[in-house]
Amino acid sequence: MCFAAKKPGIQDAVGASVDHQNITQLDIERSALGAIRTFELPNQRFSVGINFQLEERFLAKTLLGQTQALVFSANDTRYKVDDELNPTRGYVVNGQIAVASENALSDQDFLRLAFRHRGYWTPKAGHLISTRFEIGTVLASARNNIPQDFLFRTGGANTVRGFEYSGIGVPQQGVLQGGRRLLVGSVEYTRWFPDSPWGAAVFYDTGDVSASWSALELESAIGVGARYRTPAGPIAFDIAKASGQDKPRFHFALGVAF
Repeated sequence: MCFAAKKPGIQDAVGASVDHQNITQLDIERSALGAIRTFELPNQRFSVGINFQLEERFLAKTLLGQTQALVFSANDTRYKVDDELNPTRGYVVNGQIAVASENALSDQDFLRLAFRHRGYWTPKAGHLISTRFEIGTVLASARNNIPQDFLFRTGGANTVRGFEYSGIGVPQQGVLQGGRRLLVGSVEYTRWFPDSPWGAAVFYDTGDVSASWSALELESAIGVGARYRTPAGPIAFDIAKASGQDKPRFHFALGVAF
């Protein structure tokens, strides 16, 4: 449930949610209440927010842990592209910060930092090279009392293809959970067919999530895909084979830049 109010260049939203997620056999019961203000500026989108979250984690109906956090956050996106929905030149960068304190309704002190860069280059008409880089860290003494939303996972469409959604994390208590370090990279080449909305792509993805920088062991995947250009952005149909995986995996995504 969400309520939003918009002023010129500013949008306010207040929302509450109660949901259940199952990610790689980990069941997460989550209740959240939050508010966010977003500022729309030339070539920039900046937001600040506050979120209070209660979380319980289960494996086969056995309680693994529960935690709460009051999180203050900021998100800044800056971009310079020739087309916001179907970019062929330019870049999009995004930085995020989130902080919680044991002195303010949280079970764990933590500071979460994340950065993402996407680049687009067209050396010749119909030929698109796109790159993606992500890095993130959570500064905390431990991760047990940090909600999964504020830890890192990767895997799946628009991340490391060839793995299931959020299928790269940190094994803990017999199940895959979020980690405190993230590193992801990707390069993709797309050939758009002349006078057609269709294109073909080849790509290489790599990345990992771990408990520490020294524990990172990058997984990699290669793949091919089809692209269909729409007014809302390109639709991607991909098949990828990841290292250490027996079978290729299919992915479907709307490949918007933001």
